[in-house]
Amino acid sequence: MWRYMVATANPFGVGQVLMYLMFVIAVILLAYGSTLYIAKLYSRGTRSKNIHVLEKLFLATDKSLWLVEVNQYVYLVYVDKNGMTKLDRYNKDELSADFFEDDILNNKKNFSDIFSKYLKKESSNNEK
Repeated sequence: MWRYMVATANPFGVGQVLMYLMFVIAVILLAYGSTLYIAKLYSRGTRSKNIHVLEKLFLATDKSLWLVEVNQYVYLVYVDKNGMTKLDRYNKDELSADFFEDDILNNKKNFSDIFSKYLKKESSNNEK
């Protein structure tokens, strides 16, 4: 009889298994909720009224070109693991209106296509 009781004795009852399962689910929900909360706080802190990243073109894993709008200027910036380098600055008024409103802000065209079109215009203006 003693052997029968030892063999069938269950140290974990159904109630304990459910309690552990609920505890694991609660920990997962807390981790998920805290991740969302931290992401919301971080996204609020990175917005700016005067600086807008219009486009990013990734050249390699740690190298990219950024088109950044700051007040009335648009900067072409090279970014790598060592930092940022300003390549050129354009006056926003000098750039054509379709460069901003139609193409980039509405995501109709790619940055590289628009910028190559702009460089062709600049080179034709310099030749005249």
